[in-house]
Amino acid sequence: MTAQQTATPTTAAPNAPGKVWFPALDGLRATAALLVMVFHVSGSVAYFVEPLKRLPGDTRGIWTAAGVLARFGNWGVAIFFVLSGFLLYRPFADAWLAGRPTGSLRSYFSRRLLRIVPAYWVALTVYLFVIRHGAAPLGGRGSYWLFYLFAQNYKTGYVDRGGGLAVAWTLCIEMSFYIVLPLLALALRSVSPTRWTVSRRAWAQVGAIAGVSLATVWLRWWVIQAHPLQTFWLPAHFAWFGLGMIAAVLHAGGRAGVRVPALARLLGTYPELSWLFGIQVFWLTTLITVRPWVQTREELMLIFVGNGISAALLLAPLVFGDQARGPLRRALSGVPMKWLGEVSYGIYLWHTIVLVEVVYWVDHRTVPSSFLPRIGLVLVITLVISAASLYLLERPIMTLVQKPRAVRRPPAAAPPSAPAGGNG
Repeated sequence: MTAQQTATPTTAAPNAPGKVWFPALDGLRATAALLVMVFHVSGSVAYFVEPLKRLPGDTRGIWTAAGVLARFGNWGVAIFFVLSGFLLYRPFADAWLAGRPTGSLRSYFSRRLLRIVPAYWVALTVYLFVIRHGAAPLGGRGSYWLFYLFAQNYKTGYVDRGGGLAVAWTLCIEMSFYIVLPLLALALRSVSPTRWTVSRRAWAQVGAIAGVSLATVWLRWWVIQAHPLQTFWLPAHFAWFGLGMIAAVLHAGGRAGVRVPALARLLGTYPELSWLFGIQVFWLTTLITVRPWVQTREELMLIFVGNGISAALLLAPLVFGDQARGPLRRALSGVPMKWLGEVSYGIYLWHTIVLVEVVYWVDHRTVPSSFLPRIGLVLVITLVISAASLYLLERPIMTLVQKPRAVRRPPAAAPPSAPAGGNG
């Protein structure tokens, strides 16, 4: 999704200020975006959808390609949310455990808004007024503000349809997390006072985040049956963010001299094993009974918990351990995956828009109807648009945000040994 990747090597010196680099996280973000794209494209192909539709009322478990691909979308979203929880909370945890100020909230909010909103508004406008030819959404033209202000999740019938982008419901949840996070960080500071040791403060935060996450899992269990649409709100998805936040605290604690837990060290030492376990957990969720797009509350909860655990296992070796070692890390931090990670927000925003047009071409027999030609066409066109979005819109805007303000310096010249500049 869209959390900005702040760079951070896990081998940085304890309490070292400034940015740190996680070279493989771009590749993880690209993986999540591609999973969501495969899910949506496969859902438009009758070959994958019909096996599910032909089972009305059938309570027998089945395992088909449709059942697997139908899980890709939720899996990709889980990866995005866990990644956001880690990247966005890590600066707060790092500063607090190292005894540094957390930075300007004005800067935090401006970066979040400018990273997400302009590109989304452009994609939404193209979809509403070009692809849909100005057709009014649910509720008429007076409902446009719901989509532009990330409010469609709070209106019945608008969550992933209603006339807006099908993927925007996740952006609504992301935006809610951006708003809540500084307040949550302040609350977490209150449960870990400075008079405590760094280790005690770190573990107090881990415990508090875990407690809140477990409470929201219980809330989701209740909401699924009582108020199903409210599963599209932040509280019902917070546990995924919470897993990322816990990883952020453990990483920040390691930088502050706290011993990283043995499990995190093990996963960092054997990254391929961690990914194998993560994929296996996801695989187990595909073995849960598949009926026409509907599962029981118990099955939905198992899928939710399983996808969160799987996403955390994919993240762990990319933030713990020596990030310069291992074929998995090298592949995810290589040029192709790095670039795909950089355009991943564009992929996420534009692939369903492109898919609408490709399905139209299929219906008019302009292109073949099978899966491979369809996904190939969607991927190529989406990458072209996403690259244009990155280079012409997203990067220029973020460059303006990141441009340092001019600092008035004293007239005396710096001594010859002083560096010309730096990031502190």
